[in-house]
Amino acid sequence: MKRFTLISTLLVSLFSLSMAAELKVAVINYEKAFDAYNKTVEFKAVIEGKQKTFQEELQGKQAEFKGYEEKIVNFQKQLQDPAVAESIKAQVQGELKDLVQKGKAEEQAFNQKVQRTRQSFQEEMNQQRQLILRDMNDVVEKFAKEQGYEIVLDASSSTVGRTPFVLYFDTKYDVTDEVIAILNK
Repeated sequence: MKRFTLISTLLVSLFSLSMAAELKVAVINYEKAFDAYNKTVEFKAVIEGKQKTFQEELQGKQAEFKGYEEKIVNFQKQLQDPAVAESIKAQVQGELKDLVQKGKAEEQAFNQKVQRTRQSFQEEMNQQRQLILRDMNDVVEKFAKEQGYEIVLDASSSTVGRTPFVLYFDTKYDVTDEVIAILNK
């Protein structure tokens, strides 16, 4: 709430000052620019490829676990079959116990791998996002200085209450496409 009040006060003050001297203001849809930036598109493709590979590995492991389940069901059928000799039942029971332990251990190890992999993806995405945003900030700042803009507002931002930060602006102030063109040179 303090941030919203501070920003509102700042904007009112800035626009009040603009009455005395004309401010040059630009508005950018940062989210649109981020999504259209070549580095973002390339990184999303890399991450999607890694996620697809991991998903295939996950499906393969699930098929392997399903095979364990089928073996367990077969062992249980043998244990319940009165025609099977007691000596064979004892052997089957030992194999069943080993299979269940092996399956549980593999499932636990794989679940840990899934968790680590998802965390790694998240960390990689956060790091790359920060790098991309830093690049974008540098480009926007340079663009604003070169074009003589005194204020650049983000039209895609919202306040804590999810109200758009910029409620209205004339499209003549929108520099999103210009910035995207510079980013993708």
